Amino acid sequence: TVAVTAGDADPSTSEPDPVRPTPLVGVGMTPRSYSADDFPVFLGEIEGRSDLLMHAGGWGDLTAPGSAFEVVVTLAREREMKSVVVLSPNSGGTLTTALDEATVTSLLDSLRSFLASNQPEYLGLANEVNMLATDDPAAFEAVVALWQRALPIVRELSPATKVFVTFQYEWLVGRRDGWFGRTVVATDWSPLDRFSDADLVGFTTYPSLVFD
Repeated sequence: TVAVTAGDADPSTSEPDPVRPTPLVGVGMTPRSYSADDFPVFLGEIEGRSDLLMHAGGWGDLTAPGSAFEVVVTLAREREMKSVVVLSPNSGGTLTTALDEATVTSLLDSLRSFLASNQPEYLGLANEVNMLATDDPAAFEAVVALWQRALPIVRELSPATKVFVTFQYEWLVGRRDGWFGRTVVATDWSPLDRFSDADLVGFTTYPSLVFD
């Protein structure tokens, strides 16, 4: 590997430096409560300070009347922010939604209904899936299969939406000690390969769990 400094570059042949996108600042929808007193306070605190508004939850809540997912998309649009919706059939390494054929069909129908009237800028279809890959490989394969069926629906009904899944970063790099209560293992990036057609990759990170 040869390192080339700015002084070494030939201006007649070197490529221009790529333009780095401006980082976006986001916040989860986390008011003290949804009361008539607390919710406006939360909205006032994020006004003009955040580019993104996010809510993460289970697939089963997607089509509930007035769901938090719909609220996030609506509020973000009204305040000229971008919405981030993260759906997940699992919580860490545990599957929380059965993924038998009947349930998967219902989940996909709920996704279609949601996207018919809501087009979030960013949509996550599973959360921290690498923990599931470790603790329940069969369930992880079911989530991959759900992803493969859900992605074309998003592409068709909301083509501008960026689609992703998230991975737990400390778990990926093998730091499963500390509050996780396990031992350090080798880094394993292979779960990312199962979602190679994603537009983005998301990471959750909690350094305090494993680092003093």
